[in-house]
Amino acid sequence: MIVLAATMSIGMAAAAAVEVPLTVRDHSGHAWRAAPVRGGVPLPLSALKDCQQAQLVSASGQQLPCAVRPIARWYDGSVKWVLVDTQVDLTVKGVAELRLRLGEVPAKPSSRVEVKDDAEGLSVDTGPARFLFGKQRFGLPSAAWADLDGDGRWDTQVVEGGGSFSCRVEHQPPGPPEEENWLRDATGSAREQFDASPAGDYHVAVENANDLHAVVKLSGWLVNAAGRRLIQYAIRVHLYAGSPERRIIHTLVYAGKPKEDFLRSMSLRFPLQASGNVVWGLGGASPHTGQLAAGQSVVLFETGPKKIYHLAPYTQDKSVEYAVVDGDREVARGKEAAGWARLAGPRAAMHVAMRNFWQRHPKELVVDAGGVTVGLWPERGGKVLDLRRRSDEIDNVYHYDLSLWPYGGEGVGVTHEMVVRYGPANEDLGDDLTDRVNAPLLLECAPQWYADSGAFGPFAVADPEHFPQLEGVQNVGLEWIRHNQRAFHWDGMIDYGDTLFHGYATPSHYGYIGENAWCSRGYVGWLCNDGTLTHSLFLQYLRTGDYEAFRTAEAMARHVMDVDTCHFCAEDPTYVGGGHRHDQQHWGNGVRGYGTATHGAIDYYLLTGDERALEVAGEYAQFHAFGNTGEDEDRIGGLIRYWEITGEPKWKQKADEILAAELNVPAEAGWRFATAQHFRFVSNTSVSLLYYLYSAPPADAARLREALVKSVDFREPAFMSSWDEAGYLALILCSLAYQQTSDQRHAQATAALAQRAANFPRTVDVLPDFVAHLRALPFEEMLATARQWSVNNVYSLNIHQMCSLPYALAAFQKAGMTEADVWSVERTSTLPAPFEEVLDPKHMSSEIGFAYQVSIDHGAPSDVAGGRSELVLLENGKPLGPAHSAHADIRKEGLGRYSHWGARTLWFSTSDNSDPRTNGREYKVMCPGPAEQQ
Repeated sequence: MIVLAATMSIGMAAAAAVEVPLTVRDHSGHAWRAAPVRGGVPLPLSALKDCQQAQLVSASGQQLPCAVRPIARWYDGSVKWVLVDTQVDLTVKGVAELRLRLGEVPAKPSSRVEVKDDAEGLSVDTGPARFLFGKQRFGLPSAAWADLDGDGRWDTQVVEGGGSFSCRVEHQPPGPPEEENWLRDATGSAREQFDASPAGDYHVAVENANDLHAVVKLSGWLVNAAGRRLIQYAIRVHLYAGSPERRIIHTLVYAGKPKEDFLRSMSLRFPLQASGNVVWGLGGASPHTGQLAAGQSVVLFETGPKKIYHLAPYTQDKSVEYAVVDGDREVARGKEAAGWARLAGPRAAMHVAMRNFWQRHPKELVVDAGGVTVGLWPERGGKVLDLRRRSDEIDNVYHYDLSLWPYGGEGVGVTHEMVVRYGPANEDLGDDLTDRVNAPLLLECAPQWYADSGAFGPFAVADPEHFPQLEGVQNVGLEWIRHNQRAFHWDGMIDYGDTLFHGYATPSHYGYIGENAWCSRGYVGWLCNDGTLTHSLFLQYLRTGDYEAFRTAEAMARHVMDVDTCHFCAEDPTYVGGGHRHDQQHWGNGVRGYGTATHGAIDYYLLTGDERALEVAGEYAQFHAFGNTGEDEDRIGGLIRYWEITGEPKWKQKADEILAAELNVPAEAGWRFATAQHFRFVSNTSVSLLYYLYSAPPADAARLREALVKSVDFREPAFMSSWDEAGYLALILCSLAYQQTSDQRHAQATAALAQRAANFPRTVDVLPDFVAHLRALPFEEMLATARQWSVNNVYSLNIHQMCSLPYALAAFQKAGMTEADVWSVERTSTLPAPFEEVLDPKHMSSEIGFAYQVSIDHGAPSDVAGGRSELVLLENGKPLGPAHSAHADIRKEGLGRYSHWGARTLWFSTSDNSDPRTNGREYKVMCPGPAEQQ
């Protein structure tokens, strides 16, 4: 539990009152010296009025440099989140145990970041380096000075004249669109160049700064000679006290015309003043080194395999190969390059290391006597980026399209991360830098602190001792996602971080199955964060402290924030901030509210202070509040959380308006929400309502509290039934009802839904050190484990388990229940009385092929989960059949086949495959009485 200092008075504390234990761990396999680290720390409601300073103390009592600022507030004005900057020493695989004393006077840092803003530009002095960012010319930086004699102070200019950022495009299409493949062969046609220049609204500003850390933001457009804008960029340069390194977060947004502008190359230039004998190094599978001949360059480049995932087996080799070319001679070849470059002259050396280099292919590193060029899209390899939609029409014959996005990849964003370092000529740190940038430090609270703070609502810290299977299924789910990402190479600059939607080796909507593969045509392609999976992954990290869970969540959040989000739309800017619906192309389907990473972006910002995440969260808030939105289940919670960050009343006012509309239902309605209990209500909407419930003032949340309790009471008989249709499982709603009322009925209903969610054998084993066991499994064994635990479908896994079980477990813990108690809750099995019901054509809907769906008012045991429905379907009084048919057969063959799938849902076809809504026939279902069913 959170412990407040004894000196804290009841109510809100204005002075030092809270002490927080923090941890920093090395995951890189290297020692760290004065390593910068930044992280967010949540505080309980009313714990601290304000916080502008803090003291950070190591386990040995040593004071560490520390800078803090509030980044979110509770509704009463108290601090909810404080962002902490510090510097730590770590041994290899070491752990730093720290204590943060909020409000205490910090130790004076041995070195400071000094920022000066004048006509020359922005100057940032870190001690061993000085960087000048000119206001009239692009440069990362325009000039730089480094410490080459090792005394800790910069002494020698190593950069003069800045670098460059540019791209070239071809305008001739690389043939017709090729499904989801965005990595296409270039035509070799004429190219047009676009550059970062003053004509592109170039701007430099300090975004954030304290004594330990400054963030300089360069923004603008790549423009051609005529001033046409193609690429919008925002480049954040992180500079740290006592460090010669720059951490660069480089974001670009494609604002071109996907049918006309095919990216052929894109590069960042980092110059170094070098002369005389120059040596080079490039990080492949192992280091490649040599002497640089006069006038020559050395290149490491990779392109990657064709980006077709549909029915592609995991046994297909999709390795990312690279080549090293010295002049015109290939000198090395390998797989999965580390992705660093080193250039060293007689006086100075420069290193560039890119995070996830091979995973974000295609890429290129070029070393010459004047510097290093990073090819964000390589010149070599002969590829273009194809951002067209696969077709200009909705295709429901093979793709199961449900909407069309006519603008293709217009508005797609991409973010890269890299570290650049200047130092003395003998520095050789390529692998070291790469390992560090690929395994960044985290400033972490204990899972129990995150839970007790209330900042994420009532979730449970992982408890495998008392809930081995309910915890086990979440661990299996996370590892199933991670294993598939690696085995199928779901990577590349556009795809890295995402997961496919539907199940492995299971039928698609049209019945076809890929052997050892996934089906990814149409909307069963990329998940695009449907069900708010990014938030679920961050929640798994919060409750476990699992570093790999964090990295998986971070990669997916960055992907969705960039690629799956629309950041530019020339024809209709009100789409900006919306997220694309799940599809085989990240931009193939229309913009929706639920396709955003609203909660994932906010989680990421609050945990790390990432400025890009906050920027995108602002786009999301604008879209949720005022955009051309639809199917937007993230609105209420997203807006209330953004209000906590910004303090701007308009965001809460809009959240209040939307919530009022959601609760505007007839007085006699049992279900007290305007949105039905569908698949996104139990995930996106429920998470959204949770955040409003625990973030808004209690008086404002009173109607919501009443609505969720009444809705759970209304649905309780169905939830507690052994056969009735519980619908998509409202586990979060039931859990919240119990948290609000402590009524044991609500705990029992939560348990009954957890039984339905746990669709795996109760005898399945949870081995000791289960997570490590899962991570060591080869793919074939992981597949068998996933099938044993029934987590094959990633979307279903998320909405019924990863998204909701953490909240259900918190309710069980509060109720004093163990997993055995959950399994022992009895569900009622009373069968329905006999009934006949004529089906209303107005309630029938066409599905695919010859299949139609209709809901029935009366419930009865169905075919789901191995059941055998007794329901009889009549057409003008004559029985249809066969009953219990596979849905693929109903779609393809029809001719009277039907399936009672769910207590109140019928899938069916007519006797002659005509349309039941217009053929004038009567369709009726009959159910025998309990005695006849036995």
